[in-house]
Amino acid sequence: MTGIGKLSATRVKKISMPGRYGDGNGLYLQVTSHGKSWLFRYKYHKREHFMGLGSVRRVSLAHAREMARQAQRCLIDGIDPLQARKASLGMDIARKSRKMTFAQCATEYIRGHRYEWRNEKHGGFNLEAQHVDAE
Repeated sequence: MTGIGKLSATRVKKISMPGRYGDGNGLYLQVTSHGKSWLFRYKYHKREHFMGLGSVRRVSLAHAREMARQAQRCLIDGIDPLQARKASLGMDIARKSRKMTFAQCATEYIRGHRYEWRNEKHGGFNLEAQHVDAE
């Protein structure tokens, strides 16, 4: 079998021998002793790179193929897909962090961890009495 789409959902389930199995278009099924996962293999600036796309349990073959196509589009536009994903994750984190002030973050942290502290003095930290002037 040659070309793109060499793997089928049934074949993915049946494969158990460790190794990498190509589907085409840079998409690989990686089988290890720890499980099965999807990889996108590509070259950028003459160097080989592998980008993990997720576990077979969480990412279907069709979704892995779509993710590989999106990564190929990045390469066509001259963008490293791995760097694009990192930048996208960074923007998501920044967007989420803008929604919470430092005082809110400190309050949530203290509420979540106060019962783990060994010293009662720290566990009895009075949130209302503390003034965080960092906004």
